[in-house]
Amino acid sequence: MAKSKKFQHLPLPYVERGTANIPGGGSSSNQTKDNRENRGQHSQTIAGQIKGVTKSWTDRLAARPEEMPEISPGIAFVLEIDPKLDIEKLREYFAFEIVAEEGDGFVIVASEDIDLQEFLRLADGFATELSRSATIASIYRLDDDEDQTARLQRILSDSLYSIWPTMTSNTPFIVDVGVVCVGKIEIPDQKKKGKRDTDQTWAAKQRKWNEQRLNAYQVWDDLKVQRESQVINIVRTYEGEVLSIIDGETFDIARLPDSFTMRIRVEAGGLRDLVLNYPFIFEVCEPDDIELPQRQANLSDEDYPRAELNFPAPTDPVVCVIDSGIQETHLLLEPAVDSDTSCSYLPYDPSVADKETAGGHGTRVAGAILFGEEIPKSGIFDLDCWVQNARVLDNSGHIPQTLFPPALMEAIVERFHKGSRATRIFNQSINSVSPCRTQRMSAWAAAIDMLCYENDILFVQSAGNVKLSNHHPANPGIQEHVIAGRQYPDFMMERSFRIANPGQSLQAITVGSVSYAAFDGESWKSFSRAFSSASSFSRCGFGIWGVTKPDVVEFGGDCLISSSNDVSCPTLAKDCYPELIRSTLHGGPLYDRDTVGTSFATPKVTRVAAALQRT
Repeated sequence: MAKSKKFQHLPLPYVERGTANIPGGGSSSNQTKDNRENRGQHSQTIAGQIKGVTKSWTDRLAARPEEMPEISPGIAFVLEIDPKLDIEKLREYFAFEIVAEEGDGFVIVASEDIDLQEFLRLADGFATELSRSATIASIYRLDDDEDQTARLQRILSDSLYSIWPTMTSNTPFIVDVGVVCVGKIEIPDQKKKGKRDTDQTWAAKQRKWNEQRLNAYQVWDDLKVQRESQVINIVRTYEGEVLSIIDGETFDIARLPDSFTMRIRVEAGGLRDLVLNYPFIFEVCEPDDIELPQRQANLSDEDYPRAELNFPAPTDPVVCVIDSGIQETHLLLEPAVDSDTSCSYLPYDPSVADKETAGGHGTRVAGAILFGEEIPKSGIFDLDCWVQNARVLDNSGHIPQTLFPPALMEAIVERFHKGSRATRIFNQSINSVSPCRTQRMSAWAAAIDMLCYENDILFVQSAGNVKLSNHHPANPGIQEHVIAGRQYPDFMMERSFRIANPGQSLQAITVGSVSYAAFDGESWKSFSRAFSSASSFSRCGFGIWGVTKPDVVEFGGDCLISSSNDVSCPTLAKDCYPELIRSTLHGGPLYDRDTVGTSFATPKVTRVAAALQRT
């Protein structure tokens, strides 16, 4: 298990804006110094805010009708602190549980003591320099707003926050709720062996650290069990339900080392009660919608020439394709498909076929893994890896809301990595339709990171595509950027081009797309003006902690713009699109150049990963 500073987004639901910052150390800010020089005034201010926060929570809980479900005793609020303060002191001195930390000097904390007696005692004592009260100087403000505006802004998604005041009590919602379970305990950093340590003293230090680590895990596990039960009870009291059925088993909750995220369906009244009064929530957001790449299918009955294919060797690498399914009987795929392991994770459709109507999606991805840039047209071709089929997208190209992506990832890894072939490479060319949030790692991305770390496996993940046209003001398409006067490649710096969930994963290889060539016609021209330039649709930009994404790029083609500012993939510019296997379930050729996307750049990187595993 990783130490906390190695994978900070895993042992803590970490919130960050801007560059990564390890708290602690350095000189105090001017405001901290001012607070030390004006102890009486600062002591009075903080003590007053503490009393305001406790009164708001106490009054609200007391006003809840008796028929409402029991809420775990506790209180949560936002602190503004000196960014250089070591937040471990908040645990040590005030018995706070860190719910979420932000890089701009704000932190959400929770306490089982609604009256905050120890915090109030040290705040009052700061004026007289009471022992252990010095940290009060680094605490600038408590948010004591009765409506919890500052807290809600930080735990609700932007769209949920925008409708929060107008939500009607009987409107049903499906949301993902993240709950922290770290308590007041943290795994200490493992010390390095000192020059004076004998084997005996070093072994004793190792035993002590291991005991502390196991104790922390036990505390976290106990809190998980308790808080899972509490949240489920609240949801069910409001006649809601915990969602997700995967492969015949129930996966209600995604578990990370010290937190869990649960997908629930509940009416607005129950959601408001849960969010406002349950103190250990660090995030509430809607399920991600999933995006398939833009395409312009060129259907034809022509049967293209093909090579004679030899089966992969039994010991060749295996790649699991997490996608819309695969046309497993396709003439160019069948020899390499490990059909015995195929699985549909759709609760109401056991078929593993690729039913995407415009030539398939998972089928194209599988072909790019096997053949790379060019599909063999003649002669003998030795296939050098196997592909496995994990269907997660329905006929419309969506993950059903009853399937929770973090739990889905766990189920897929359990089946394929821990199966007879011990699969170690997973290709996921699907993303949410919107740019990822940079405030915290999503449960989907964090689950991928944890699974990679714990199982020594690799996810190769697409960066995501910006839609050719999308009228949503917060997530405009390429055409809308052009009409607004933003030109390629400058529009790629816009927020709407930021990497799509779960492409912000730190353990996965996130893949962007580059173009093949410039195209100039009478009415159409490509955005890219040179070989290997950034594809106009390819998402890019920073993830959590300002991490640069994508990690690598491959050829996924480019779309075109017309003289009337239409954006599309017309058939007249086939050299701008990758050559891909097509599903023939709905007619059409075995392969073609008729679509673009980071989805098809990604499997080319996966192909390289399989080659490296083979060596």
